[in-house]
Amino acid sequence: MAEAIKFCKSHGTIRVCLIIADIGILKLLCGYPMHKFITRRLHQLLSQGLKLSVLAMAVYGLSGCTVNNGGPFTPALDAPFSIDKDETILVLPDAAEREQYQMLLTQFTAALANPGITREQKAQLLYQLGIIYDRLGLDVTARNMFLNALVEVPDFPQAYNFLGIYLASAERFAEAYDAYDSVLELDPKEKFAWFNRGIALYYGGRSELGITDLLKFYEFDKNDPFRIAWLYILERDVYGEEYATEKIIERRNAIDKKVPWGLEVLDFLSGKLSSKKMIADLRKAAIDNVERGRRLCEAYFYMAKLAQFEGQYKRAYDLFHLSMATSVTGYLEYRYAMMEIMRLKRFEAVAIVDTQAKEQQRKRNEQLEEQADEAHRYFEAQRKLIDTKATADQPAFKAAGNAATSNTSRQSSKQAAQQSSMPASQSAYMAADPAASPAVGKAPDKSAANDSARDSAKDSARASTRSTTKSSAKSAGKAKAKTAGQTIDMTDGKAADKTKAQPGSSSKNTASSNEHGSAKED
Repeated sequence: MAEAIKFCKSHGTIRVCLIIADIGILKLLCGYPMHKFITRRLHQLLSQGLKLSVLAMAVYGLSGCTVNNGGPFTPALDAPFSIDKDETILVLPDAAEREQYQMLLTQFTAALANPGITREQKAQLLYQLGIIYDRLGLDVTARNMFLNALVEVPDFPQAYNFLGIYLASAERFAEAYDAYDSVLELDPKEKFAWFNRGIALYYGGRSELGITDLLKFYEFDKNDPFRIAWLYILERDVYGEEYATEKIIERRNAIDKKVPWGLEVLDFLSGKLSSKKMIADLRKAAIDNVERGRRLCEAYFYMAKLAQFEGQYKRAYDLFHLSMATSVTGYLEYRYAMMEIMRLKRFEAVAIVDTQAKEQQRKRNEQLEEQADEAHRYFEAQRKLIDTKATADQPAFKAAGNAATSNTSRQSSKQAAQQSSMPASQSAYMAADPAASPAVGKAPDKSAANDSARDSAKDSARASTRSTTKSSAKSAGKAKAKTAGQTIDMTDGKAADKTKAQPGSSSKNTASSNEHGSAKED
């Protein structure tokens, strides 16, 4: 932002007009030429003011409000007021103080109208005006004063510090961190930037980093009770109650000078002092209402934080309201009490919705379990029905099996009987060739048996014909040889005759000659 304002100053003249309205409230009017981007951004910031962004609240976590039960608060936050009378003190804002602030507003505004003042002087006046508006609770106007101070002097670390507080209390933590980083970059000796950034880191969900900043701020003044109190809050959030209590007692005992107020808060947080005793002491203290209101603002805030740590959210909610009721707007406790109230409301709404969602899910699970049980019962019934039918049909299956076995044995007996009634030649043939025998369980083929018997008869006839033909051929050959005066060799059973066959030769001889081979001439 500082670089953007420097760029703006280098590209145009900046004039800020402050006009006092009839009701005495200052209004900021921007009547100067600026770069379009800077103009749009500044007007956007001015118009937003310190409105709590619902989106920002939804995004950022509840680091300072951790709820354990996850359900609606019991009792609810809108239940009757829960703080006892002994712990309740109400104070009215001091009218004289508010009148004094309004007089300062008039003086500083008149000083701004002086044309002879420098930019640095104008920035200081705007800064002081911002503080006064902050004390009066006019946060938006105070923020505008700080922005205009930065317009005049872009490297104004104190203005960045206040802007960081406003941004953090609006839960715009990223922008708040940038503002505090700018402070420490411009002026590393600005101690309160460490303190404010540590608190912003706690509420932004980065308590461990916040402890580092608060320890550095504690080193600047170890006798300040409220630095120790904030360290207790962050250390309890990170390390737990036992560690935080041990440390707060150790630091409390290390305070080596008398302090008007604050030791009571440390004793309360460490468990040595009850809340009723602390409030009773404040009621009896010989102080004016302005100082009593300031102390009550701090006391109620730390009482609320302890109740919050212990899970007493309704009590914490009411105590935060009591802290705000003091109207000490310039204290960080007042500003963060407002943010804690908004967070508690938001978290209760989320918890209620979450509980409703869990209840719906529970009912849905019950319905699904019911449907699953019903389906299981149905399938069990179907399985039992199938088993019953199978048991009833078992005798029929056995009867069918016995019938099939008897048919097989009957076919085997029939086959054996048929084989025994076959001719000897066929039986011998089947014995020599097992593959030719009928298959077990099949009826023998009658046509195949007849063909086999017919083939055997043909072979027998053919063998007898061969023997008869051979003997006839021998006798005929001898007769011819004697007649023709030729010698015929009949040793191999073959006759060679150069002469033509004699008339009257048997056709059987020709057939025999053709069957046993061609006749060769001698």
